[in-house]
Amino acid sequence: DLTINSLFYDIGKGEIVDLTGGIADLKKKRIRTVGDPELRFDEDPLRKLRAVRFTGSIGGKMERDTYNAIRKDPSLKGVSYERVRDEFVKGIKKAKSPQQYLKLLLELGMMQKILPGLNVMTRFANTNDYIVQLANMLQVESYGKVSNKLKSLKYQNKEVANVVFLLKLYNFTPDDIYNMKKEQEATTLKKNQVNQWSQITGMGSKMMKVWNYKLSIKARDVMAQGFKGSQIGIKMKELETNKFLGKKFRSKGIGYD
Repeated sequence: DLTINSLFYDIGKGEIVDLTGGIADLKKKRIRTVGDPELRFDEDPLRKLRAVRFTGSIGGKMERDTYNAIRKDPSLKGVSYERVRDEFVKGIKKAKSPQQYLKLLLELGMMQKILPGLNVMTRFANTNDYIVQLANMLQVESYGKVSNKLKSLKYQNKEVANVVFLLKLYNFTPDDIYNMKKEQEATTLKKNQVNQWSQITGMGSKMMKVWNYKLSIKARDVMAQGFKGSQIGIKMKELETNKFLGKKFRSKGIGYD
């Protein structure tokens, strides 16, 4: 598809065979298709995403005809959502500058082909973590829409849960600490990802306080005070909120000083 991927190694002669000028393009960090770019992309539209990915991964530039062919027709029609998702994730992970990679996709009209039906915020973050990057891009959307659309685009359930949790963390209010910590248990996020997110959003120590907070109110403590049924959960949430806000908890005889 691309000249830099069209190199062969002659084992007998011990030399590289370059029929398309791939070595020269590598040296110049230039991405171009083998032959007519429109024909190459018609054969497999995913090659458009590959061209952008390699441009990002080598920190190079796309040759004019290749660029123009994609911009003329950024469609990914016929390409499965799984393949689009995989190529997009690779692009973010391997880009020398994730911001430049995403800006190129946007410039070429490909972003809405990758994340159709979603409003994408274009103040891209300088991170190769695709979960954090997705949260940053989709922070203007509702949690439900983000969840439903990403699942329909074949993102894994754990990936969706991680993205949505980061979005909720950004919009956190103290009275939701109990639910947040329960949702955190269902994620596979790492502390460094949350730390990145806290820096990108400007939430810093406030966000990390939520992440590091430990639930401690037990149902038995509340039940011992005569609360029953649905009242137990309500009281537990109330007490956790007060504790999170810094009110002192008396373990014997539920209450706060």
